[in-house]
Amino acid sequence: MKKLKNSEVKKYFGCFGKVKDVKLMPNKTGFGMGFVVFASPQSVEKVLEYSAEHVITGIEVSIPICSLIIEDNRQSITIDSSTN
Repeated sequence: MKKLKNSEVKKYFGCFGKVKDVKLMPNKTGFGMGFVVFASPQSVEKVLEYSAEHVITGIEVSIPICSLIIEDNRQSITIDSSTN
């Protein structure tokens, strides 16, 4: 199974707005879940409006509906491919 790289995730989500940070947490089979931190809440809204499912370098990831995390004036989303 192909593993996602932070740089691939940052590049993909960069089309929705400035990405400040990416944290991927692999599980035993590869990519499990991760977080993308945006510079603005408008970027998060764009991601959620675009689709609940995204494909990054051939790997389908979902953006589950969750509480918005506001930390140090940053905005983030959770990405998950563990159910695919």
